[in-house]
Amino acid sequence: MEIRPFEAADAPAAAELVRPMQPGILVTAAHLVHRERSEPERAQRRSWLALENGEVVGFATSALKWDEPGAVGRFWLGVRPDRRKAGIGAELYDLAERHVRIVGVQRLTVEIDDDPEGRPFVEARGFNPISAEIVSSLDPCLTDLGELDGLLAESSAAGFELTTLQALAGRREDLAAFYEAAGAWPPGGGEADRITADELWRYIFERPDLSWDGSFVVLDQRGRLVSLASLVVDPERGRAENDWTATLPELRGRRLALLAKLASIRWAREAGIREIVTANDQDNVPMLTLNRRPGYRRLYAQVELAQAL
Repeated sequence: MEIRPFEAADAPAAAELVRPMQPGILVTAAHLVHRERSEPERAQRRSWLALENGEVVGFATSALKWDEPGAVGRFWLGVRPDRRKAGIGAELYDLAERHVRIVGVQRLTVEIDDDPEGRPFVEARGFNPISAEIVSSLDPCLTDLGELDGLLAESSAAGFELTTLQALAGRREDLAAFYEAAGAWPPGGGEADRITADELWRYIFERPDLSWDGSFVVLDQRGRLVSLASLVVDPERGRAENDWTATLPELRGRRLALLAKLASIRWAREAGIREIVTANDQDNVPMLTLNRRPGYRRLYAQVELAQAL
């Protein structure tokens, strides 16, 4: 067995390994490469591959949570099911933990998907559950979009406009201001922790999988961005992920997020997408309720575990 640093040329094989282990997100080779290249340097991300006879049998990645204040790290690792219990995961974990200790992480977190072997692996290393997200799935072809026209007429009469994300392609600062105001990352931290418009643009809006036509926004009477439902897409596999859906706090409860999300679902159906996945905090009752309207069905709870270093 060989373990070595991940390189861009490894992305297709790494994505094939990771994809079935993380069914709640969209995993593509382009996204793995983009993540490595687009995060700010303070993220300190490092990734590794485990290979046997030239075949990828394991993947691990660890980084600082650059979108949260404090020295918090996250890691993820996966080993091909037929090669588990052979020490590969243990070696990958040691690399990931050693890396975050070197960069000064005080707390390390990991998210476990629907994997009965993953949770015992990290709990044996001192991790304890701290939160969970509900992973859900939707077949756009089975969604009743009957209320979309009514919502569109209602919002238009109130002075709101539905349009694609493409209409905001030149408004980098406005997009950054919306992400901050709508709660894309936890509050707190100093100026050094602040996510700049350029960092957000590189990481979110230069992602190759982001669909500018399949993501929708709602603008108010002044042209201000007030609601967004973004979609990342893998056309080859007919899959998509709701990357983020949000509305400014003062306008929540007016079904603007539902309008934008239904528009993205209609686009996905017309584009031949067969599944849209999404993950929401188990305490986010409004968004979980919103997702039930179009027919998202719960798949499993993705559990986040942590330990102090």
